[in-house]
Amino acid sequence: MKISVIMQSFLGDYPGSRRLPKEKFIRAVNSFLYQTHKDKELVIVSDGCEITKKLYELYFSDSEQIKFCYIHRNIEKEKSMYSEEDGIVTYRGVPREVGRAIATGDLVTYFDTDDIMLPNRLSDLDDFWKDVSDDIMWSSNSVRIINEKALNSDLYLESKARIGDRIFEISNMETKEKEKFFINLAVPDNMVSTASYSICHRREVKTRWKNVTRHKDDLSTPSEDHLFLREMQNNESAGLKQKSASIVICHYRGIWDV
Repeated sequence: MKISVIMQSFLGDYPGSRRLPKEKFIRAVNSFLYQTHKDKELVIVSDGCEITKKLYELYFSDSEQIKFCYIHRNIEKEKSMYSEEDGIVTYRGVPREVGRAIATGDLVTYFDTDDIMLPNRLSDLDDFWKDVSDDIMWSSNSVRIINEKALNSDLYLESKARIGDRIFEISNMETKEKEKFFINLAVPDNMVSTASYSICHRREVKTRWKNVTRHKDDLSTPSEDHLFLREMQNNESAGLKQKSASIVICHYRGIWDV
């Protein structure tokens, strides 16, 4: 089964952005190339980002498994992901929709430029979907790998549930020191994770990614990934929940940045 991975990329600064964006982008793309599953493609969508374009041309343009698309936009008028102006936050969803138009895989999933895919990420998806009936259109993975700093931080308000005792040591790209990560249940078993990295769906789903603009204190309006999965739940046939420890979340604003 061919799997398309959509990577929306803006490597400029925005409130709470990660450090070393260029180095982490290269690390993320390499983690795709190291996947044990061979029938795959990565679709990089540069969201008005010249840095992304230059890095792709320099390091990855010769790869037959990587596609690239550049979306031109006026940075002054079309704010970047998670930027704020006068309390207004804009979440960019359209670039992922452009990536979907380019994707040719049977399945489509998503990946952030500052995270890491373990080598089993796509093979786990392939194993999970190979016996799924045709009427199932999407899945959500509720398991991820996060930094142990989350356990002691009052800023981290999401689930801190640990699954098992396995520890992953990952080098901080800035300090070169090893930091400890553990397998985490992102949401309770009765809920579905809406984070973009957790979503996988068949290529033919009709739900579309959209930009979302809201006031930063307006919690009733969903972000772009929450909106996409909510509409997919309403528009498509039933989905399934997956539990695969294969995505390392390397950045959480104000707590860790590895």
